[in-house]
Amino acid sequence: MSLHEPEIHPTTTPCEEPITAELCKICGSSGYRREYDLGTWKFNERTASDVSIVRCLGCGIRRTTPSPRPNYGVRYDNDYSSQGLKFLPFYLDHIRTLLGLKYQEVAHGIFPKGAQILDYGCSTGVFLKLVSSMGFEAIGFDISEEAAERCRNDGLAALSGDFFGQVFEAGMFDVIHCSHVIEHVDDPPVYLTRFHDLLRSEGHLLLSCPNYASLGRLSKGPDWRGWDPDCHLWHFTLRQMCRLLETTGFQVVRVTTIDGNVPNSRLKRKALDVMASLRFGDCMMIIATPSKESSQLS
Repeated sequence: MSLHEPEIHPTTTPCEEPITAELCKICGSSGYRREYDLGTWKFNERTASDVSIVRCLGCGIRRTTPSPRPNYGVRYDNDYSSQGLKFLPFYLDHIRTLLGLKYQEVAHGIFPKGAQILDYGCSTGVFLKLVSSMGFEAIGFDISEEAAERCRNDGLAALSGDFFGQVFEAGMFDVIHCSHVIEHVDDPPVYLTRFHDLLRSEGHLLLSCPNYASLGRLSKGPDWRGWDPDCHLWHFTLRQMCRLLETTGFQVVRVTTIDGNVPNSRLKRKALDVMASLRFGDCMMIIATPSKESSQLS
């Protein structure tokens, strides 16, 4: 699959000498090149200091160094408490995706009974409520016990704790929804492999995360909102994420990007929409299904 995604280079001057850091969880390399020194990064009330973005010399994927770890869960509890039941715009794209996949029965008033969804990173349960109202059997998981408890208080099924210690049966889910979470986890290939194991052979993974190869990152450089260096460990291009999905047993069936900026003119909005259609939007949206080859091997 050709993604027509040129490599966009940083607007700051990278270090000429390679640096060393912990082994890359994607490819195992220990060599990196610094691309951005963010200094003191700030967005609203959130800040991070003395962090850099480095590019792995093995696979080319960028990550934040040093890795954000202190008070990680506490910061998420605070974010979820302030988020409440806020409806995030990209949920619309996810719901539209659900209705456009294998659930064509919706158009005829016949919805598949018992279709199961796992929402990994369920936050306060907005997506869980939406898909539950559509007839899905939905269960959420989140790193934050406070978020999971809030979901349960609203009558939703939600878990927290050790994701890999949860008693899920192989192939039990029709859909796994992972929205703006994969960039946070320590070892993305391990999580994607687990998602693959939990999906039915005809199931779908709905994945979204920030797009490093975006107009926003190119134009704003160190001030790009998508860095989130206090919690984002990884920074993927669309092509890199598709390649990672393929190496963990998935077949990518649809890719899009969207732009979450709110410009002050219709002309700017049109320009951003055009760039998003060319896959330079700030957020990538990927639909993938277990590949037939991997299903035959399992």
